[in-house]
This record gives sequence, C-alpha cells and structure tokens, in this order.
Amino acid sequence: MESAAVPSTGTLELTKIVSGGPSATGDFFLRAVGGTDTISGAGHVGPAPVTADTYALSETIPVVSGGSYAGVWNCGDAEMPTATSVIVPADGVVACVITNTFTATPPPPPPPAAGKDAVGCFELIRVDCTLTPARHLPTRGSVK
Repeated sequence: MESAAVPSTGTLELTKIVSGGPSATGDFFLRAVGGTDTISGAGHVGPAPVTADTYALSETIPVVSGGSYAGVWNCGDAEMPTATSVIVPADGVVACVITNTFTATPPPPPPPAAGKDAVGCFELIRVDCTLTPARHLPTRGSVK
C-alpha cells in the first residue's frame, strides 16, 4: 500500500512598515494567497507554515485625508515573479516587508488678492471672422 505524498511546506512572514502620515502598521491589512493556503492579518503575519507555492501578495491601505500611501514589496533573496508575488520553496523561509510612505496632498493655491488678476489664468475670447475673396486683385505693373 502506497502512502499519500505529504505536501512540501515552507514558512512565510509578512511585515508592514509605515513611513510618515497618520496611520499605524495595524491599519494596513496584509494578505498572501497561494494554491491552498492564505495567510492574512493587520500589520504583521507569521511566520506561518504554508504549502510550497507561488503566493500573491496584497494589502488594504487605509483611506486618509491629506495624502496617500504607496509601497513596494521586498522579499529579500526570495524569487518574486512579479512585484506582487513570491515563491515559497519547499523547506524555505520567506520574509516579505512592505514599506508604505505617506505623501501629503499639496494645498490648493491661495485665491488671487482682491482687485488683482489671477496669475496663470487666461480668458478666451471668441472672434467670428468671415473672409471673402476679392474678385480682382490689384496688380502693380503688367503681368505677361
């Protein structure tokens, strides 16, 4: 009698780092989804045993006023087929970090001072012109 093959496993860990802004690491929900396994949580997940496979990495970013967050996954020496996926090999240990940097939305420009024209604004004026060709064009001298 043959025994069923035991799937190969590895270890996967996800960590969030936040640079600037009003949010904390726990405000970001991290997730890795593979063929049969999913690990997820707020701010930090794992290390967790997972089936050796390719995992899609994602996060939910909180909505904040006054700016936004952007980040890139870094899984060290692990193979990353895309910017948002990583391969966890059999008996491998993979630790992925995503650092989100806050970028403030610039404030709107101040309104123009009273009685002053706004700088950079143009008023478009529509001009309708009808050109009529002349029947006889004046010439100077004679044309042969």
